[in-house]
Amino acid sequence: CIVFLRRISHPVEPDPDPDPDPDPDPDPDPDPVIPFPVTPSLSPVTPSPVDSCLPQHLLNRASRLFMRLGIKSVNMDDVARELGVSKKTLYKHVKDKSDLVLHCLNHMIGENQAMLEAVAQAPGNAIDRKLIMLRHVRSMLHDVHPSVLFDLEKYYPEAFRMLTQRREQLISASVSRNLSRGQEEGLYRPEVDPELATRFMVAITSSLFRPGPAQRTLSEMHMDAFAYHIRGIATRKGLDYLEAKLEQDFPSIS
Repeated sequence: CIVFLRRISHPVEPDPDPDPDPDPDPDPDPDPVIPFPVTPSLSPVTPSPVDSCLPQHLLNRASRLFMRLGIKSVNMDDVARELGVSKKTLYKHVKDKSDLVLHCLNHMIGENQAMLEAVAQAPGNAIDRKLIMLRHVRSMLHDVHPSVLFDLEKYYPEAFRMLTQRREQLISASVSRNLSRGQEEGLYRPEVDPELATRFMVAITSSLFRPGPAQRTLSEMHMDAFAYHIRGIATRKGLDYLEAKLEQDFPSIS
């Protein structure tokens, strides 16, 4: 994963699938005009709010399309077809594919931030909350194309840097909060350094998205990373609780 909104600039490199001529048909557009403003220019550092250029359900569908097929392989015709609008209508609300990619990333970051905030308020102990998050991330990563992060890093470097920064911030906040709670509950070892444990988890999570052998899915590797992390910081009480929960809910990694 997952991974993740203020505003950022478009990548310097050109769109690898440019669509310079958005259906120059002079006839009236048969599709209904989506009542949202054209995307404003984006500033260089901070991601934009989630109330961006397209309704949330359309941003969600576009985001899932990019995640499922990879970013480079999807062009604006594919997106318009998936959303059920003409390309001309799509260009009324985004400047180009780069702009759409940025808004989709902001949308997904917002979804993940909301999920982490909900997990922090969920019932149960620190390990229970980690398992709730594991289920969500497992579902989210199940159909993610392995080239997504590579496409972002190569063709959309500003978007990639923004995503990396926000993912690390979200993971750091989540791990630190969960570690403190688990130590209070006697589930995690009191001598574990929160900053070091957080850095380890950020590094492990980031490594999952790097190109490598394709024998295992992102979802499977994330589950292993989760178990590795908890087993590395848990007390005997925490390990016993974790193994019982894994055997019950996730027998493949128990």
